[in-house]
Amino acid sequence: MQREVIQMDDDDAVDAEEADAEPTVDELLAALWGPGVKKKAYVLGVMQSNRHDTIKKEFISRLAGEDRGKKLLESMVKGSVINWIPDVSRVTNVMKPIPPSKKAQWAAMIPAVPIALLGGFALGIQKLLAEGWSRSPFTSHRDWIKELMRLEFDVTFSNHWSEAELRKTYLAFHLVPDGTVRACVNGLERNKFSIGSFASGSDISMAGLLPTGSTMGGVEPYSRLFGQKFLKTGSKYSSRMKYKNAWTMTTLHELGHTVDNKRGVMDAHGENSEFGGWTDFHNSQLADEMKESLTVPPPTPNCIQTPRQIQKWNHSIEWCINDFASPDGNGDNTIREEAEDITRTYNLTPHDSQDLKSALASHPMVKMAKKNFKLGAWNRSDDTMREMAAPFGGRYFHRSYTQDWVSFEVESRKDAVSNYQYRAPGEWFAELYAHYYMGTLDGHPLKGWFEREIDQNFDPETMLAPPAPPNAEDVAAHANDNDN
Repeated sequence: MQREVIQMDDDDAVDAEEADAEPTVDELLAALWGPGVKKKAYVLGVMQSNRHDTIKKEFISRLAGEDRGKKLLESMVKGSVINWIPDVSRVTNVMKPIPPSKKAQWAAMIPAVPIALLGGFALGIQKLLAEGWSRSPFTSHRDWIKELMRLEFDVTFSNHWSEAELRKTYLAFHLVPDGTVRACVNGLERNKFSIGSFASGSDISMAGLLPTGSTMGGVEPYSRLFGQKFLKTGSKYSSRMKYKNAWTMTTLHELGHTVDNKRGVMDAHGENSEFGGWTDFHNSQLADEMKESLTVPPPTPNCIQTPRQIQKWNHSIEWCINDFASPDGNGDNTIREEAEDITRTYNLTPHDSQDLKSALASHPMVKMAKKNFKLGAWNRSDDTMREMAAPFGGRYFHRSYTQDWVSFEVESRKDAVSNYQYRAPGEWFAELYAHYYMGTLDGHPLKGWFEREIDQNFDPETMLAPPAPPNAEDVAAHANDNDN
């Protein structure tokens, strides 16, 4: 039997290979926007196909990078029956922030406790309904959103995320420039038993807040019951923010931390007055930092005369500050012990000992450390901060985290978007970031700078340099009158 051998020339071989080749991302996108194509089904088909993961990631990423593709994906994310379940939490949005006095806070707890219990019960039912639907065999919408976020943002997930949590987070991420999340965020964690959300490096952990319709103004009354005044009275930015969604704002705030981590914004500019004039340091450095800022040291007590006594007195001041600065210290005991020690060492009178106690307790450095060694001193009013900061050239010191203290220029608070912005340098930028993308930053001196230096598309493959500092034109173009 004679066999026929068929030979193909080079051009025929190339044509055959091209016919069997996978379509490129350009071809997939072109086909999506072709006439008569059912676009949502097409996107689902690409995502569920056995194509290489890099192809699917590029397809989704590029689709989200253009306006019509972004709107298509958002409409797919929103398309769930769960949206029809009533959001009972919206009732809290009509509440007003509780006055800062202790008497008013305790009075407000009488109606607040049953409201919170009933609201919590209703929210629990709502959550169970939503979770039951997202886990039912009739829908895989929750898992689909999770896969979409993995492909588009290249993020990993820890712990269980509900459909509502994923949906609201996805839509919040779409408020920022294309590529930002992919470049700055690695992991998303859901920790429902943690009090506060936080970001560590490139990882975001969302805490006990529920993905409901609650606004920042609706959440504020509950926060103030525990002494946390996040929104700033008299700030037009806080006045606008109280109508904005709490989950979205928190998501953008934590995303701002990751952007700051990626670009080193506050490392580069935090010391500038336009950014708050920050210093941050370990608690063991508090005395030295205060001493450097103290403009006019108070006179020593009359009983302190000799150089050795003065040296001992200065050492006692530092010792008192260090004890207040330490998380485990007891500065009040140290004030008494140091006064008694000086009295014994130099054989002073009981009257002198009392004068020493009073002088130590009223010393500006010791007084600042005593009042602000507890977390939350960023809650104080501008007038109180200004008075406390006067001996330090307008610089206010407080504990930001367990082992860390900070100081900032009180005068910069005239442009504050919130009270919480002044907890620490990182919070300063994260709050500014959230306000910008929530649309509440109009009129701020740094809005022009933000538009030019921060509000730009990221290149995920490139580490961007720290942004340039603001110029005179930025500040002049958005002069702040900070009226409500």
